[in-house]
Amino acid sequence: MGKSIRFQASGFSMQPILRDGDTLVVAPLAAGWAKLGDVVLCKVTDDKLFVHRVIQRYTASEGIQYLIKGDHVTEPDGWISGDQVLGRVVSADRDNFHVNMNSIVVKMLWYGTIVRYLVEKRWGRSPFKHLQFVKGLSIFYRYLVQEEFNG
Repeated sequence: MGKSIRFQASGFSMQPILRDGDTLVVAPLAAGWAKLGDVVLCKVTDDKLFVHRVIQRYTASEGIQYLIKGDHVTEPDGWISGDQVLGRVVSADRDNFHVNMNSIVVKMLWYGTIVRYLVEKRWGRSPFKHLQFVKGLSIFYRYLVQEEFNG
């Protein structure tokens, strides 16, 4: 299936969880195996790669399709095929902090992102403020950027 890769992210579309300059670790993922809420590395065009969240999926005659969206943007990028998904982000590192994308706190944040999108899609507006408010909640923020280095 392949090997994991590490690279430095650029951009602000996945804040507050992923930030410009974070070092991301992406694990290989078989086509069609991304789950709702996964943050995936995908090939959007021949020369453009995105790291965005899967917010919807469905099976079409041509295979599994995913709707992807950055957490910090209002509109989704559009539907992509399972073949365009190259891997799933499993962790991010910044300075002396490690973000485990499988932690319960990060999962709670992405559920909030998906609920917000679906509410806005259904009613045209959101009763929620953008998830940036999480940074002000020290207990969530502390877990989100849990220090895992001893030196």
